[in-house]
Amino acid sequence: MILRFILLIAVAVLVLGGANWFVLFSLGRLFLIRSFSTKVVIAVLILSITFGFLIISAISRITENQIVKYLYIISSILIGVWVFVLFSLIIAWIIVGALHLFGIYTGRKIITWAMLFLALVYSAYNIYNAYNIKIKNISIPMKNLPDFWKGKKIIQLSDVHLGNINGADFMQKVADLTNAQKPDAIVITGDLFDGMDGNLTPLIAPLNSLKAPEGIYYVTGNHEIYLGLDKVLQIISQTDIQFIDDRVVHKDGLQFAGISYGQDLQPQDIKSILEADKNYDKNMPTVLLYHIPLPSKIEEAQQMGVDLQLSGHTHVGQLLPFKLITEIVYKGYDYGLHKIGDFYEYTSSGVGTWGPPMRSGNNPEIVSITLE
Repeated sequence: MILRFILLIAVAVLVLGGANWFVLFSLGRLFLIRSFSTKVVIAVLILSITFGFLIISAISRITENQIVKYLYIISSILIGVWVFVLFSLIIAWIIVGALHLFGIYTGRKIITWAMLFLALVYSAYNIYNAYNIKIKNISIPMKNLPDFWKGKKIIQLSDVHLGNINGADFMQKVADLTNAQKPDAIVITGDLFDGMDGNLTPLIAPLNSLKAPEGIYYVTGNHEIYLGLDKVLQIISQTDIQFIDDRVVHKDGLQFAGISYGQDLQPQDIKSILEADKNYDKNMPTVLLYHIPLPSKIEEAQQMGVDLQLSGHTHVGQLLPFKLITEIVYKGYDYGLHKIGDFYEYTSSGVGTWGPPMRSGNNPEIVSITLE
C-alpha cells in the first residue's frame, strides 16, 4: 500500500509539473512576456495554486481549525479555476494556430485575455452548478417483486462528500430535497464523508432528518477509508442509518445487499461475499449497494442473481473533459442506467463534489427509483 501511495504521489507531481510548465510557457508566449522577474512571479503563483492545494489537503487531514478549513475551500476553488485556465490556454493555442494558417499573426493577446475571462466566468457558473441539485427519476421492473414493494420509491444518495466544503447546511438541503420525494427507503452508496478530519458532530442532526419508513441503508466508499472507519461509525451510530457492511438485510420480501469498500483500498469481491452470506437468497429480488461501477464486478453481480446494482464514485468526471477518462476506465458504466437482460445497474453522478466545489458537463443528483 505504501508503494502504491508513493507511486500515486509521483504520478501526481509529474502530471502537475507538466501542466504547470504548459501554463507558464503558454502565458509567456501568448502574452509575449520577456521579463524574467514577471515569469518568476507567474511561476510562483501557479505553483502556489496547484501544490498549495495538495499541501492544504494534507494539513486538513491532521488538524482542525477554521483557518485551515477556509484555506482548503479557497485552494479547492483555485485549483478548479486553474483546470479551466489550463484548457482555455489549449483552446487559445488552437485559435492562434488556425489564424496563422490564414496568414493572420496578430491578436494573440486579445484571444488569450478573452479565453482567460471565459475560464473565470465558466468557473463561476460551475460553482453554481455544483449546488443546483437535480432529481433524477427512473423506474426499474424487478422480477418476483412482492406486491408490497410495487410502486414503492427508493432514493439513492451517493458521493455527498460531507466535510470542509459540504457541511451541515449542505446535508440539510440534501435531506430536505430527499424527504420531499417521500421515499419508502433511502440508500447511500458510499463517500458520504469527504475523507478530511474535522468536527463531524454537526452532521448528525441533518443526517437524522432523513426519513424513510422502510429504512436507510449505507455502505462505505473509498473516502470513508481515508477518513477512518472508526470516525465514520462514531457518527453513523448516532443516526437512524443502517450500516450494511458486507451483509444482507431482508425487508418485506426485498433484500438489500451491501458491500463496503475494502480496508486495503481495493474494491471487494461481490461473488465471494454474497456466497459466504447465509442470509443471501439468490432467488429473492435484490438491490446491491456497491460504490464503484467496475465492469468486472457488475458481471459478478449478474452471476449472483442481483436485480439492481446502485453505484457512484465517478462524479462523471466532475469537470470537463475528465468525463472522457471515466468513460474509458469504467467502459461506459461511469453514469446512467444500464440494462443487461433482467439485470439493471445505475451509476449516479453523485450529489456532492470532491476538491473543487464545481461541476461542468453534469449535474449533482438525487436519484428517485420507482420499483415496478
